[in-house]
Amino acid sequence: MPAGPASNVFRCSILLTFLFSWAASLLLPEIPADVRMTTFEKNRPFPDRECNSTGWSSLHHGALAHQYSEMLVRMQGKRVLFGGDSLMDMVYHPFICSAAAFGWSISDVPVGLWGSRADESAGTQAKMFTKENHKPIVVAYMRFYNYHVGMDNIKPVDVFRFPLKPPNFDVVFLNMAHNAMFTRSPKLVQDLTNELIRHANEATHIGRVVFLGHPPQHFKTETGEYNGPETGDCACHNRAALERQQIFQHNSLVEAEVAKDNERSDGKCAFANPWSYYADLCGLHGHLQGQGWGSGDIDCTHFPEDAVAKHAPFLEDLLATAGV
Repeated sequence: MPAGPASNVFRCSILLTFLFSWAASLLLPEIPADVRMTTFEKNRPFPDRECNSTGWSSLHHGALAHQYSEMLVRMQGKRVLFGGDSLMDMVYHPFICSAAAFGWSISDVPVGLWGSRADESAGTQAKMFTKENHKPIVVAYMRFYNYHVGMDNIKPVDVFRFPLKPPNFDVVFLNMAHNAMFTRSPKLVQDLTNELIRHANEATHIGRVVFLGHPPQHFKTETGEYNGPETGDCACHNRAALERQQIFQHNSLVEAEVAKDNERSDGKCAFANPWSYYADLCGLHGHLQGQGWGSGDIDCTHFPEDAVAKHAPFLEDLLATAGV
């Protein structure tokens, strides 16, 4: 018996739905579940904990003050870009607040547009530090969460097209964003790293590129790695347990690819690993609770930017790695 008009329409709708789904699967490959966890705070893409006009009080005296003051002197005349996820805040923000503490005037520098999807997927700002009898320092920041995949991702080349005039930077400090925390095959990590290295070497307006690893997490799990809201409070772990984290393996792969590039090139790229500086700081996450990473009040991933005494050793090493 021939099918009626309603039956034919129904069958056609099923066929069209299948064809559209099949086409979408080819154009938009499935995004892993851990990528979907990322969000982009469009209204607050930068650190919440603003230092006041005089900087943090801990920077007004003593050896710590000397360390940060000297770091700023070393940065005189430089144009520097920080790019990556929220873990870059603990590098970028102490420089902003130490400049305030030591009498540098801080002014905004206009940032343009990419004309690409980075316009919607990255928060940007740039500051100029000026002080009498000192050369000005320009510090820019590009905040994003992923390369290639997931929400608010950017193209790897975007980092090297930061829209500042002039576009030149003495150093770009770059981390691997949330990609460092995804479970990926070594080849995918190596491919992304080498794509970034290629863009770095082609960027004639950039003097040096320093890749930053991610520090360890300190969740209450077997390795300290985040494993959902049931992971509880932060906890300390021995070094062997921490080194089983995906982040540690990712850092190692990136460091190895940078080393290979140095063997075959002029050494424009470098790698700075924060792991050893933060492995034992398992008690430093506590007062970040309430700002949530992953879920609820649990945050054993970030280290507060105002713990400047804890960041100083790594920041000094970072500048040395950059040749500053």
